[in-house]
Amino acid sequence: LSAGTITLDEISDNYINALEKNSSLSITGTTTDIEAGQKVTVNFNNVNYETIVKSDGTFSVEVPVSVVQALENGQTYTVMAYVADAANNVTVMDKEDVIVDTTVDTIILDPISEDGYLNAQEAQEPLVITGKTDGIEPGQIVTVSLNGKEYSTTVGLDGKFEVTVPLVDVQVLKDGVKYPVEAKVEDKAGNETSFESDVKVDLVTGTLVLNEISPLTGLPFKSV
Repeated sequence: LSAGTITLDEISDNYINALEKNSSLSITGTTTDIEAGQKVTVNFNNVNYETIVKSDGTFSVEVPVSVVQALENGQTYTVMAYVADAANNVTVMDKEDVIVDTTVDTIILDPISEDGYLNAQEAQEPLVITGKTDGIEPGQIVTVSLNGKEYSTTVGLDGKFEVTVPLVDVQVLKDGVKYPVEAKVEDKAGNETSFESDVKVDLVTGTLVLNEISPLTGLPFKSV
């Protein structure tokens, strides 16, 4: 008779991030042609955790938070699971890797509209918002928020990103109001980082008054 099979589920999306490193780690999987009640051994970081096959063929173990917290950032850990059927056919095994990545990388916004102000002319054009990241993988989604709306893009190969706020959204911004702008992104491990800036709308055009100059004194005439 042939042995059954055992399959580990993907562990924590293949990454343990900064938030997950402060929680216990659930390791789950499924078996086929293995009787309920058979012992499953899961080896993680050279420690064995034992459980049994459930009636639906699944199994799970919980790695304590104290063990997870002791894992080294940047390291890849291989998880192995073993089981044999009741007839003691050859033990079958599966393995999955999980990477510890607790580094919170950075994202910054360039000055909005170059100087932090949106003037009368700029308020009649789409608004381009740019920025850059450090340590974030290319292709990760960046979300920029302005005036209750979100605009999404992806990190480029050079770490930079760009979104365009449509003209219709720019034109509803109110004169004299300073609007907060937030950019946020997650790395592949799920570590989120964000950055806040702002832009002030100033649509009032100032005036310039020239006074008449006296040819005798070279000074402006005094009003009477």
